[in-house]
Amino acid sequence: MKRIQIFGAVLPREWDSDKIDNLASICTGGRDTKDRISDGKYPFYVRSPTVERIDSYSFEGTAILTAGDGVGTGKVFHFVNGKFDFHQRVYKLADFDDRIVPRFLYEYFQFFFIHQVTRFTAKTSVDSVRREMISEMVVPLPPFKEQERISEILLAWEQAISLGERLLKKLKTRKQALMQILLSGNYRLPKFTESKPWDTKQIGELTNESTARNKGKLGRSKVKAVSNRHGLIPMKESVMADSIERYKIVQSKQFAYNPMRINVGSISCNGSKEPVLVSPDYVVFGCNEKLLPDYLRHLRQTHRWNHYVNEGGDGSVRVRIYYSHLATFSFPIPDIEEQRVIADCLNAADEEIECLESLVKEYREQKRGLMQKLLTGRVRISVTSNKRKKK
Repeated sequence: MKRIQIFGAVLPREWDSDKIDNLASICTGGRDTKDRISDGKYPFYVRSPTVERIDSYSFEGTAILTAGDGVGTGKVFHFVNGKFDFHQRVYKLADFDDRIVPRFLYEYFQFFFIHQVTRFTAKTSVDSVRREMISEMVVPLPPFKEQERISEILLAWEQAISLGERLLKKLKTRKQALMQILLSGNYRLPKFTESKPWDTKQIGELTNESTARNKGKLGRSKVKAVSNRHGLIPMKESVMADSIERYKIVQSKQFAYNPMRINVGSISCNGSKEPVLVSPDYVVFGCNEKLLPDYLRHLRQTHRWNHYVNEGGDGSVRVRIYYSHLATFSFPIPDIEEQRVIADCLNAADEEIECLESLVKEYREQKRGLMQKLLTGRVRISVTSNKRKKK
């Protein structure tokens, strides 16, 4: 007996396969995004990852949903059980055949759908989904009990990831609240309750712009810097030999940003010990002895800072902001010792967030590895019986 092969994976001999068209009904919704109601009674699935609300429902039961076009195409999938409504360009899979466990189909569909897309287009991404892309997709059919066990295992990992994401959201909200309290001067830490009131200073009084150029000092391995959540990190990039000397140097603990970007709130700090280079168009500045870089690193994440650099305080979006503009930003500031204690508190909050982010990322990677193995039969799940329970 010839063994079945799907997307390059050879299935176990005990497994069957079939097209989704024979395993579920496929249709699109009848609603438009404008139909959403902010405090609606039921979930409303649109073409983005965000689940809206609505006061109507067109389906009740178990279903798999995916965006037919828009930003969520080929990326957003939902497994739903209950009453809901859905967009006219969202596909619904429901009324599942007795041979398939809905959760098993959901896991396989979301993981392998991108491979199905490449059969219809040369691109590895898709702008819109046609019905046949879904209906013609072949999925494996392990014994029913094995499908159930695979689904339970993957669901456990998904629940762990979901819990981690919810905790991350709470930690980030708490960090924002801490910054609002500690960086405003309205609340003083117990150690500093009797200290002198905070002064109000402008960025220009506490920092100095740097125009230092490379002039051959740094090699190509540190030619360009990119920004992450913590700051600038080196990135290898090919640069013409006659232009490398023009690049600006960003020393450790210095800040840099592109003044031509609309979202200039992403001002980054070079958190590494080594200097990096940025485009000669960038603004580079460092703190003087009255301002700790770690304190400023947290200050730049506050709503007040972002409002100033993005909207100039007058509601009009700034297309560019140079150091002379940034230098006029004023804020209350304590002495160095209190800055250090506040920065340490916020650094601890960051470390907690980083630790959980790393754990959630690891869970996601482990789940993907499990999906690759379990959904193709490379690793089998032991079950007591392959007979399906009677209804």
